[in-house]
Formats: sequence, C-alpha cells, structure tokens
Amino acid sequence: MRIIIKKWGLSMRCFIVALMTLFIFFTAVVNAHPAEDLILKYDRETGLLSIRVLHESKNFDKHYIEKVWVSVNKKKVVIQEFTSQDDLYGLTLQYKIFNLKKGDIIKVDTRCNIFGEKSKTLAVE
Repeated sequence: MRIIIKKWGLSMRCFIVALMTLFIFFTAVVNAHPAEDLILKYDRETGLLSIRVLHESKNFDKHYIEKVWVSVNKKKVVIQEFTSQDDLYGLTLQYKIFNLKKGDIIKVDTRCNIFGEKSKTLAVE
C-alpha cells in the first residue's frame, strides 16, 4: 500500500508541475499575437511602398514586430529587423522599390518577437 501511495504522490507532483508550466506558457501566448493587419500602398510614379503594420502593444519595447520581409514576385528585396515599434499601435514603413510593372506581386511578411506571423500581398496596378 505504501508503494502505491508514494508512486501516486510523485505522479501528482509531476502533474502539478506540468500543469503550472502549461499555464505559464499559455498565459504568455495569449498576451502575444501577430500583426492585426498590414496596410500596403505602392505608388508606381515615385516607386514608394508604404506599409502600416497594425500591432497593438502596451509595452512596445518588449512586445513588438521584430522582422519585416518585402518580396517582389517571390524574390526578397528588403529584410529589416527591429528591437521595438514606433508606438502602441505598430510600425509605419516606407521603401523605395523602382521599376515595378503592372501585375507584379508585392508580398510583405511580418513576425512578432513573441508569437505569430502575418503576411499580405498587393498586385501593382
């Protein structure tokens, strides 16, 4: 009988530790999220790509968009890393990308430093 109780006690402790670990992990994930949306605009005359990354964060020095990739027709043309974001609501970015033609596809990928990725595409008009 004592052996069964000791085994159950050890198993119960392992179960409680595992449960606490899962709780801590899921609490961190719940507070982290990818960008809510990406607003993309390209002006062919000026070659200017404007990107607004909507990513709300109460502490944007610790929870922010850490990386942005810009691809044109599946070829990466910009990779930029960050250690914080502009404000509580995200990032505003502008890049000069010349000589794009009508129908070219611009894809923007973003990654949150804690959890999640968001992508969006824009066909050049």
